[in-house]
Amino acid sequence: MILTATWRVSGDPAERRTTMPFLPGHDPLSAEYEAWYVDTRRAAVAALWRDGALWLGGSAMYALGEGVETLATSGQGPEAAVHGTVRGWARVTPTPGMRYVVTSSAGTTRDESARIITRRFAASSRPTGESESPGTLAEALILAQLADAGNSRPEVAVLVIDVSTRQDPDSLVGWLDMLQVRGIDLSWRGNEAGPGLLHTFTRARKLGQDVRAALLQHARGDTVVTAQIAEHASGWLAELAGAAPLGGQFLPGEPQHGYWHAVDLGHLAAGSRGSAGAWIDASTVNARLAHLHHLPSVSVVAQLHACVDEPAAVCITSQPDPDSAVLACHIVGGMDRSSGEVVGFVLARIWT
Repeated sequence: MILTATWRVSGDPAERRTTMPFLPGHDPLSAEYEAWYVDTRRAAVAALWRDGALWLGGSAMYALGEGVETLATSGQGPEAAVHGTVRGWARVTPTPGMRYVVTSSAGTTRDESARIITRRFAASSRPTGESESPGTLAEALILAQLADAGNSRPEVAVLVIDVSTRQDPDSLVGWLDMLQVRGIDLSWRGNEAGPGLLHTFTRARKLGQDVRAALLQHARGDTVVTAQIAEHASGWLAELAGAAPLGGQFLPGEPQHGYWHAVDLGHLAAGSRGSAGAWIDASTVNARLAHLHHLPSVSVVAQLHACVDEPAAVCITSQPDPDSAVLACHIVGGMDRSSGEVVGFVLARIWT
């Protein structure tokens, strides 16, 4: 299942923020979630998807399918610290082909005109089951403005979420491609610069060669990895008073190409994660986080086990000590079940 959201705001912008006013109240390593928070100075709408449930927060919300259902709201929201601007919550089980519209305004009551606009919006914006941009979102904005009848300066926030089906690819590279299409960056926790996922690869495995040795062989011929390692190793080497340590050199006799380390999948499970995000009023003094998609490390490792045999990983660092190295490249992969080739990906992280 894929949730595709579009939002609009009208009126005075809220103050700048770089975090969500609420976050799921659980271990962020163990569960996937998506959260949205769209606000003005006095109005806010929100949504949170986790554990198969979709929480919708605002002053009015609707489910659009074959008809229009006005969702009942209550003060009971998800188990999280909820910002007071969100007036009410509804909990639904998201259904493919449905569209959910959440509105909030600085006014007080809804009227019959708002309900009429909602029905028109439903008729002209029928979900198809595929990801689409709500072409008549302006009508949802009108709906919220009507809900704020009598306000000479409408202050409105609108969130529209479409639900479509998703079939996870059965190949590791296909799954990684799907993440990129959806804007989810697979990275290392704490990565401070650049994308985490550098690229994917497929290579033949030599007779009798284990997967870890094949990953290391690939890394030694990967110009992207070797060039990045050399760039970040140069500063450390320039500061050395003596010779660089010999043990563990990635390329023997060439310390500028870093050092390699065997790592287990538990290390990957503790360090990797996927994320996506989007902003309201980006590049302005009122920029604020509107969307956050968290894919936990356990999901990454589970997908690895689901797609390949003999999963393994190695790590190349710009210095001998991985905990102090500025750059680390994790080469992760396994044997593809259909082709017998080694497939994998490279994750980079930079700590400054």
